Amino acid sequence: MINPQPSIDPYTNQLLAVRYRYRIDSDTTETRIVVFPLAAARHHRPTLADRLVERHLPDLNEITAWPVPEPKLPALQGFSVCGRYGYPFHGNAGAHEHSYIVAIDLNHREATRQAVSHLRWPELPSGT
Repeated sequence: MINPQPSIDPYTNQLLAVRYRYRIDSDTTETRIVVFPLAAARHHRPTLADRLVERHLPDLNEITAWPVPEPKLPALQGFSVCGRYGYPFHGNAGAHEHSYIVAIDLNHREATRQAVSHLRWPELPSGT
């Protein structure tokens, strides 16, 4: 696990999600999320047997329906969980940059547009 970042589900107060980078090979990493029962984290260090969900956390190019500006992809700024959904936040600094919040159904193993919804702020003016 590279750079693990935890988040506790505030709705049920029963889930601990950890976003982390996973090294696939010497040149490639991917962002993943793993969810554990919060009770397991309170009583002992969670193990693979405690894991409820583990999946790839998609980037914006994999899941958005609108064009994402290239080459400056919005950076993953953080995430939160609430119930069965994970919410990654993407955005870059700047007054004219868009920020994105994506809702990912953690029960789906793969990133599909059917498994996510998304918001972009500020919305583009009509006709663009």
